[in-house]
Amino acid sequence: MRTMTVGPGITPGLLTLQIAANATTPKRSRARRIARHYRRWGITPRPENVAVTLRSRREIFIIVRWIMHGHFRTVYLPFSYKGSEYRERRRLIIMYRVVSNALLQAKGCMHYRSSTSGSFFVTVIDLRSDTVTLPTAGMLDAMARAPVGDDVYGEDPTVNLLEATLAGRLGFDAALFVPSGTMSNLLALMAHCERGDEYIVGQQAHTYKYEGGGAAVLGSIQPQPLEVQADGSLDLQQVLDAIKPDDFHFARTRLLALENTMQGKVLPLDYLAAARTLTLEKGLALHLDGARLYNAAVRLGVDVHEITRHFDSVSVCLSKGLGAPIGSVLCGSQPLIAKARRLRKMLGGGMRQAGGLAAAGLYALDHQVERLADDHANAAFLAEGLSGLGYSVEPVQTNMVYVQIGERAASLKAFCAERGIVLTAASRLRMVTHLHVSRAQIEQVIAAFAAFEHS
Repeated sequence: MRTMTVGPGITPGLLTLQIAANATTPKRSRARRIARHYRRWGITPRPENVAVTLRSRREIFIIVRWIMHGHFRTVYLPFSYKGSEYRERRRLIIMYRVVSNALLQAKGCMHYRSSTSGSFFVTVIDLRSDTVTLPTAGMLDAMARAPVGDDVYGEDPTVNLLEATLAGRLGFDAALFVPSGTMSNLLALMAHCERGDEYIVGQQAHTYKYEGGGAAVLGSIQPQPLEVQADGSLDLQQVLDAIKPDDFHFARTRLLALENTMQGKVLPLDYLAAARTLTLEKGLALHLDGARLYNAAVRLGVDVHEITRHFDSVSVCLSKGLGAPIGSVLCGSQPLIAKARRLRKMLGGGMRQAGGLAAAGLYALDHQVERLADDHANAAFLAEGLSGLGYSVEPVQTNMVYVQIGERAASLKAFCAERGIVLTAASRLRMVTHLHVSRAQIEQVIAAFAAFEHS
């Protein structure tokens, strides 16, 4: 699967000329070998081996227009058939390869998938999550230029810079770069708690529901889940009631874990202060799953330190709205991070020459934070449009839109897929805006929902 994003000013005609101008024609003998190999194994030749002549420009133009306008097309190639239909369908599939390669270079927008059946499909708008984002050109350049070393020995200068940068901005003594948000949260829980301890967490929180039960399986830490309130918070009176007494019959309550944003909702600063007061009074640590911490800060219009100063540890994901390809950073005190570093090694999270990945995170922190406001505005625009169509839409604060679809979820997913829009099939449908979703594409989504209502 490859994903691209349409750049401003790119038109089908311009791409057609670019593709035709850059295409090469192989020698006849080489072309015959390619064709024999293709017929024998059912493999599409690489784009650079494909002959594109001037008479193909019309085909290129049609394919580019399909892709850029978001139309769905599937082409099946019967390999057992050797007649003219076989040749024409093969040419069309080869043209898809050529066009997709050119769109990669021109930052066009499409997904495509090939298989031995020769089938291809094109999609343009992926709203499943902000995890589908791809590195920008500037980020890729920063990754390529990053100095590297062995991070397990603490010798990767770019990783060290990323850790120091985030620790400083969030107000902590130290930080640790790890492959994923799941690992950073697990390290925090295992560093705060011993085997047999308990942590209090939201019933719908990522650390409890979506991380494979790692705290229980790998850390022997018992979760005490509480229902999440409509505003994304945990009722602090319920938290207080859930703290176990100091009695050997019970697990020892050691930690309260919050999430911000929680299903797109931002926790108010006064709530965080109250949670901090409660945990200090009861001798609990306070951890924040800040996978979308910067979305919360942008929404509140404050520096991230105004949020993180209430916590003993914070995990920050770099590969969601910030747009890095991989990575999360756990911030905390020196002793906590030293323990987490040891646990990271135990869990296989040491990545050696990881400076290229850390450089992507640094680039995102310097260049892709303020633009999160655009994602929030697009989400609000989408919610307003769907509300106008009669859909039940939950209030939007950041980049997540929740819509009640009910039993029609599967049919809506299929309907939108035919129009190049990727959704999940949840009855409570979540759509997430990100740096690869434009206002024009949001309008396409609204139009697709309107068409679905009349289908």
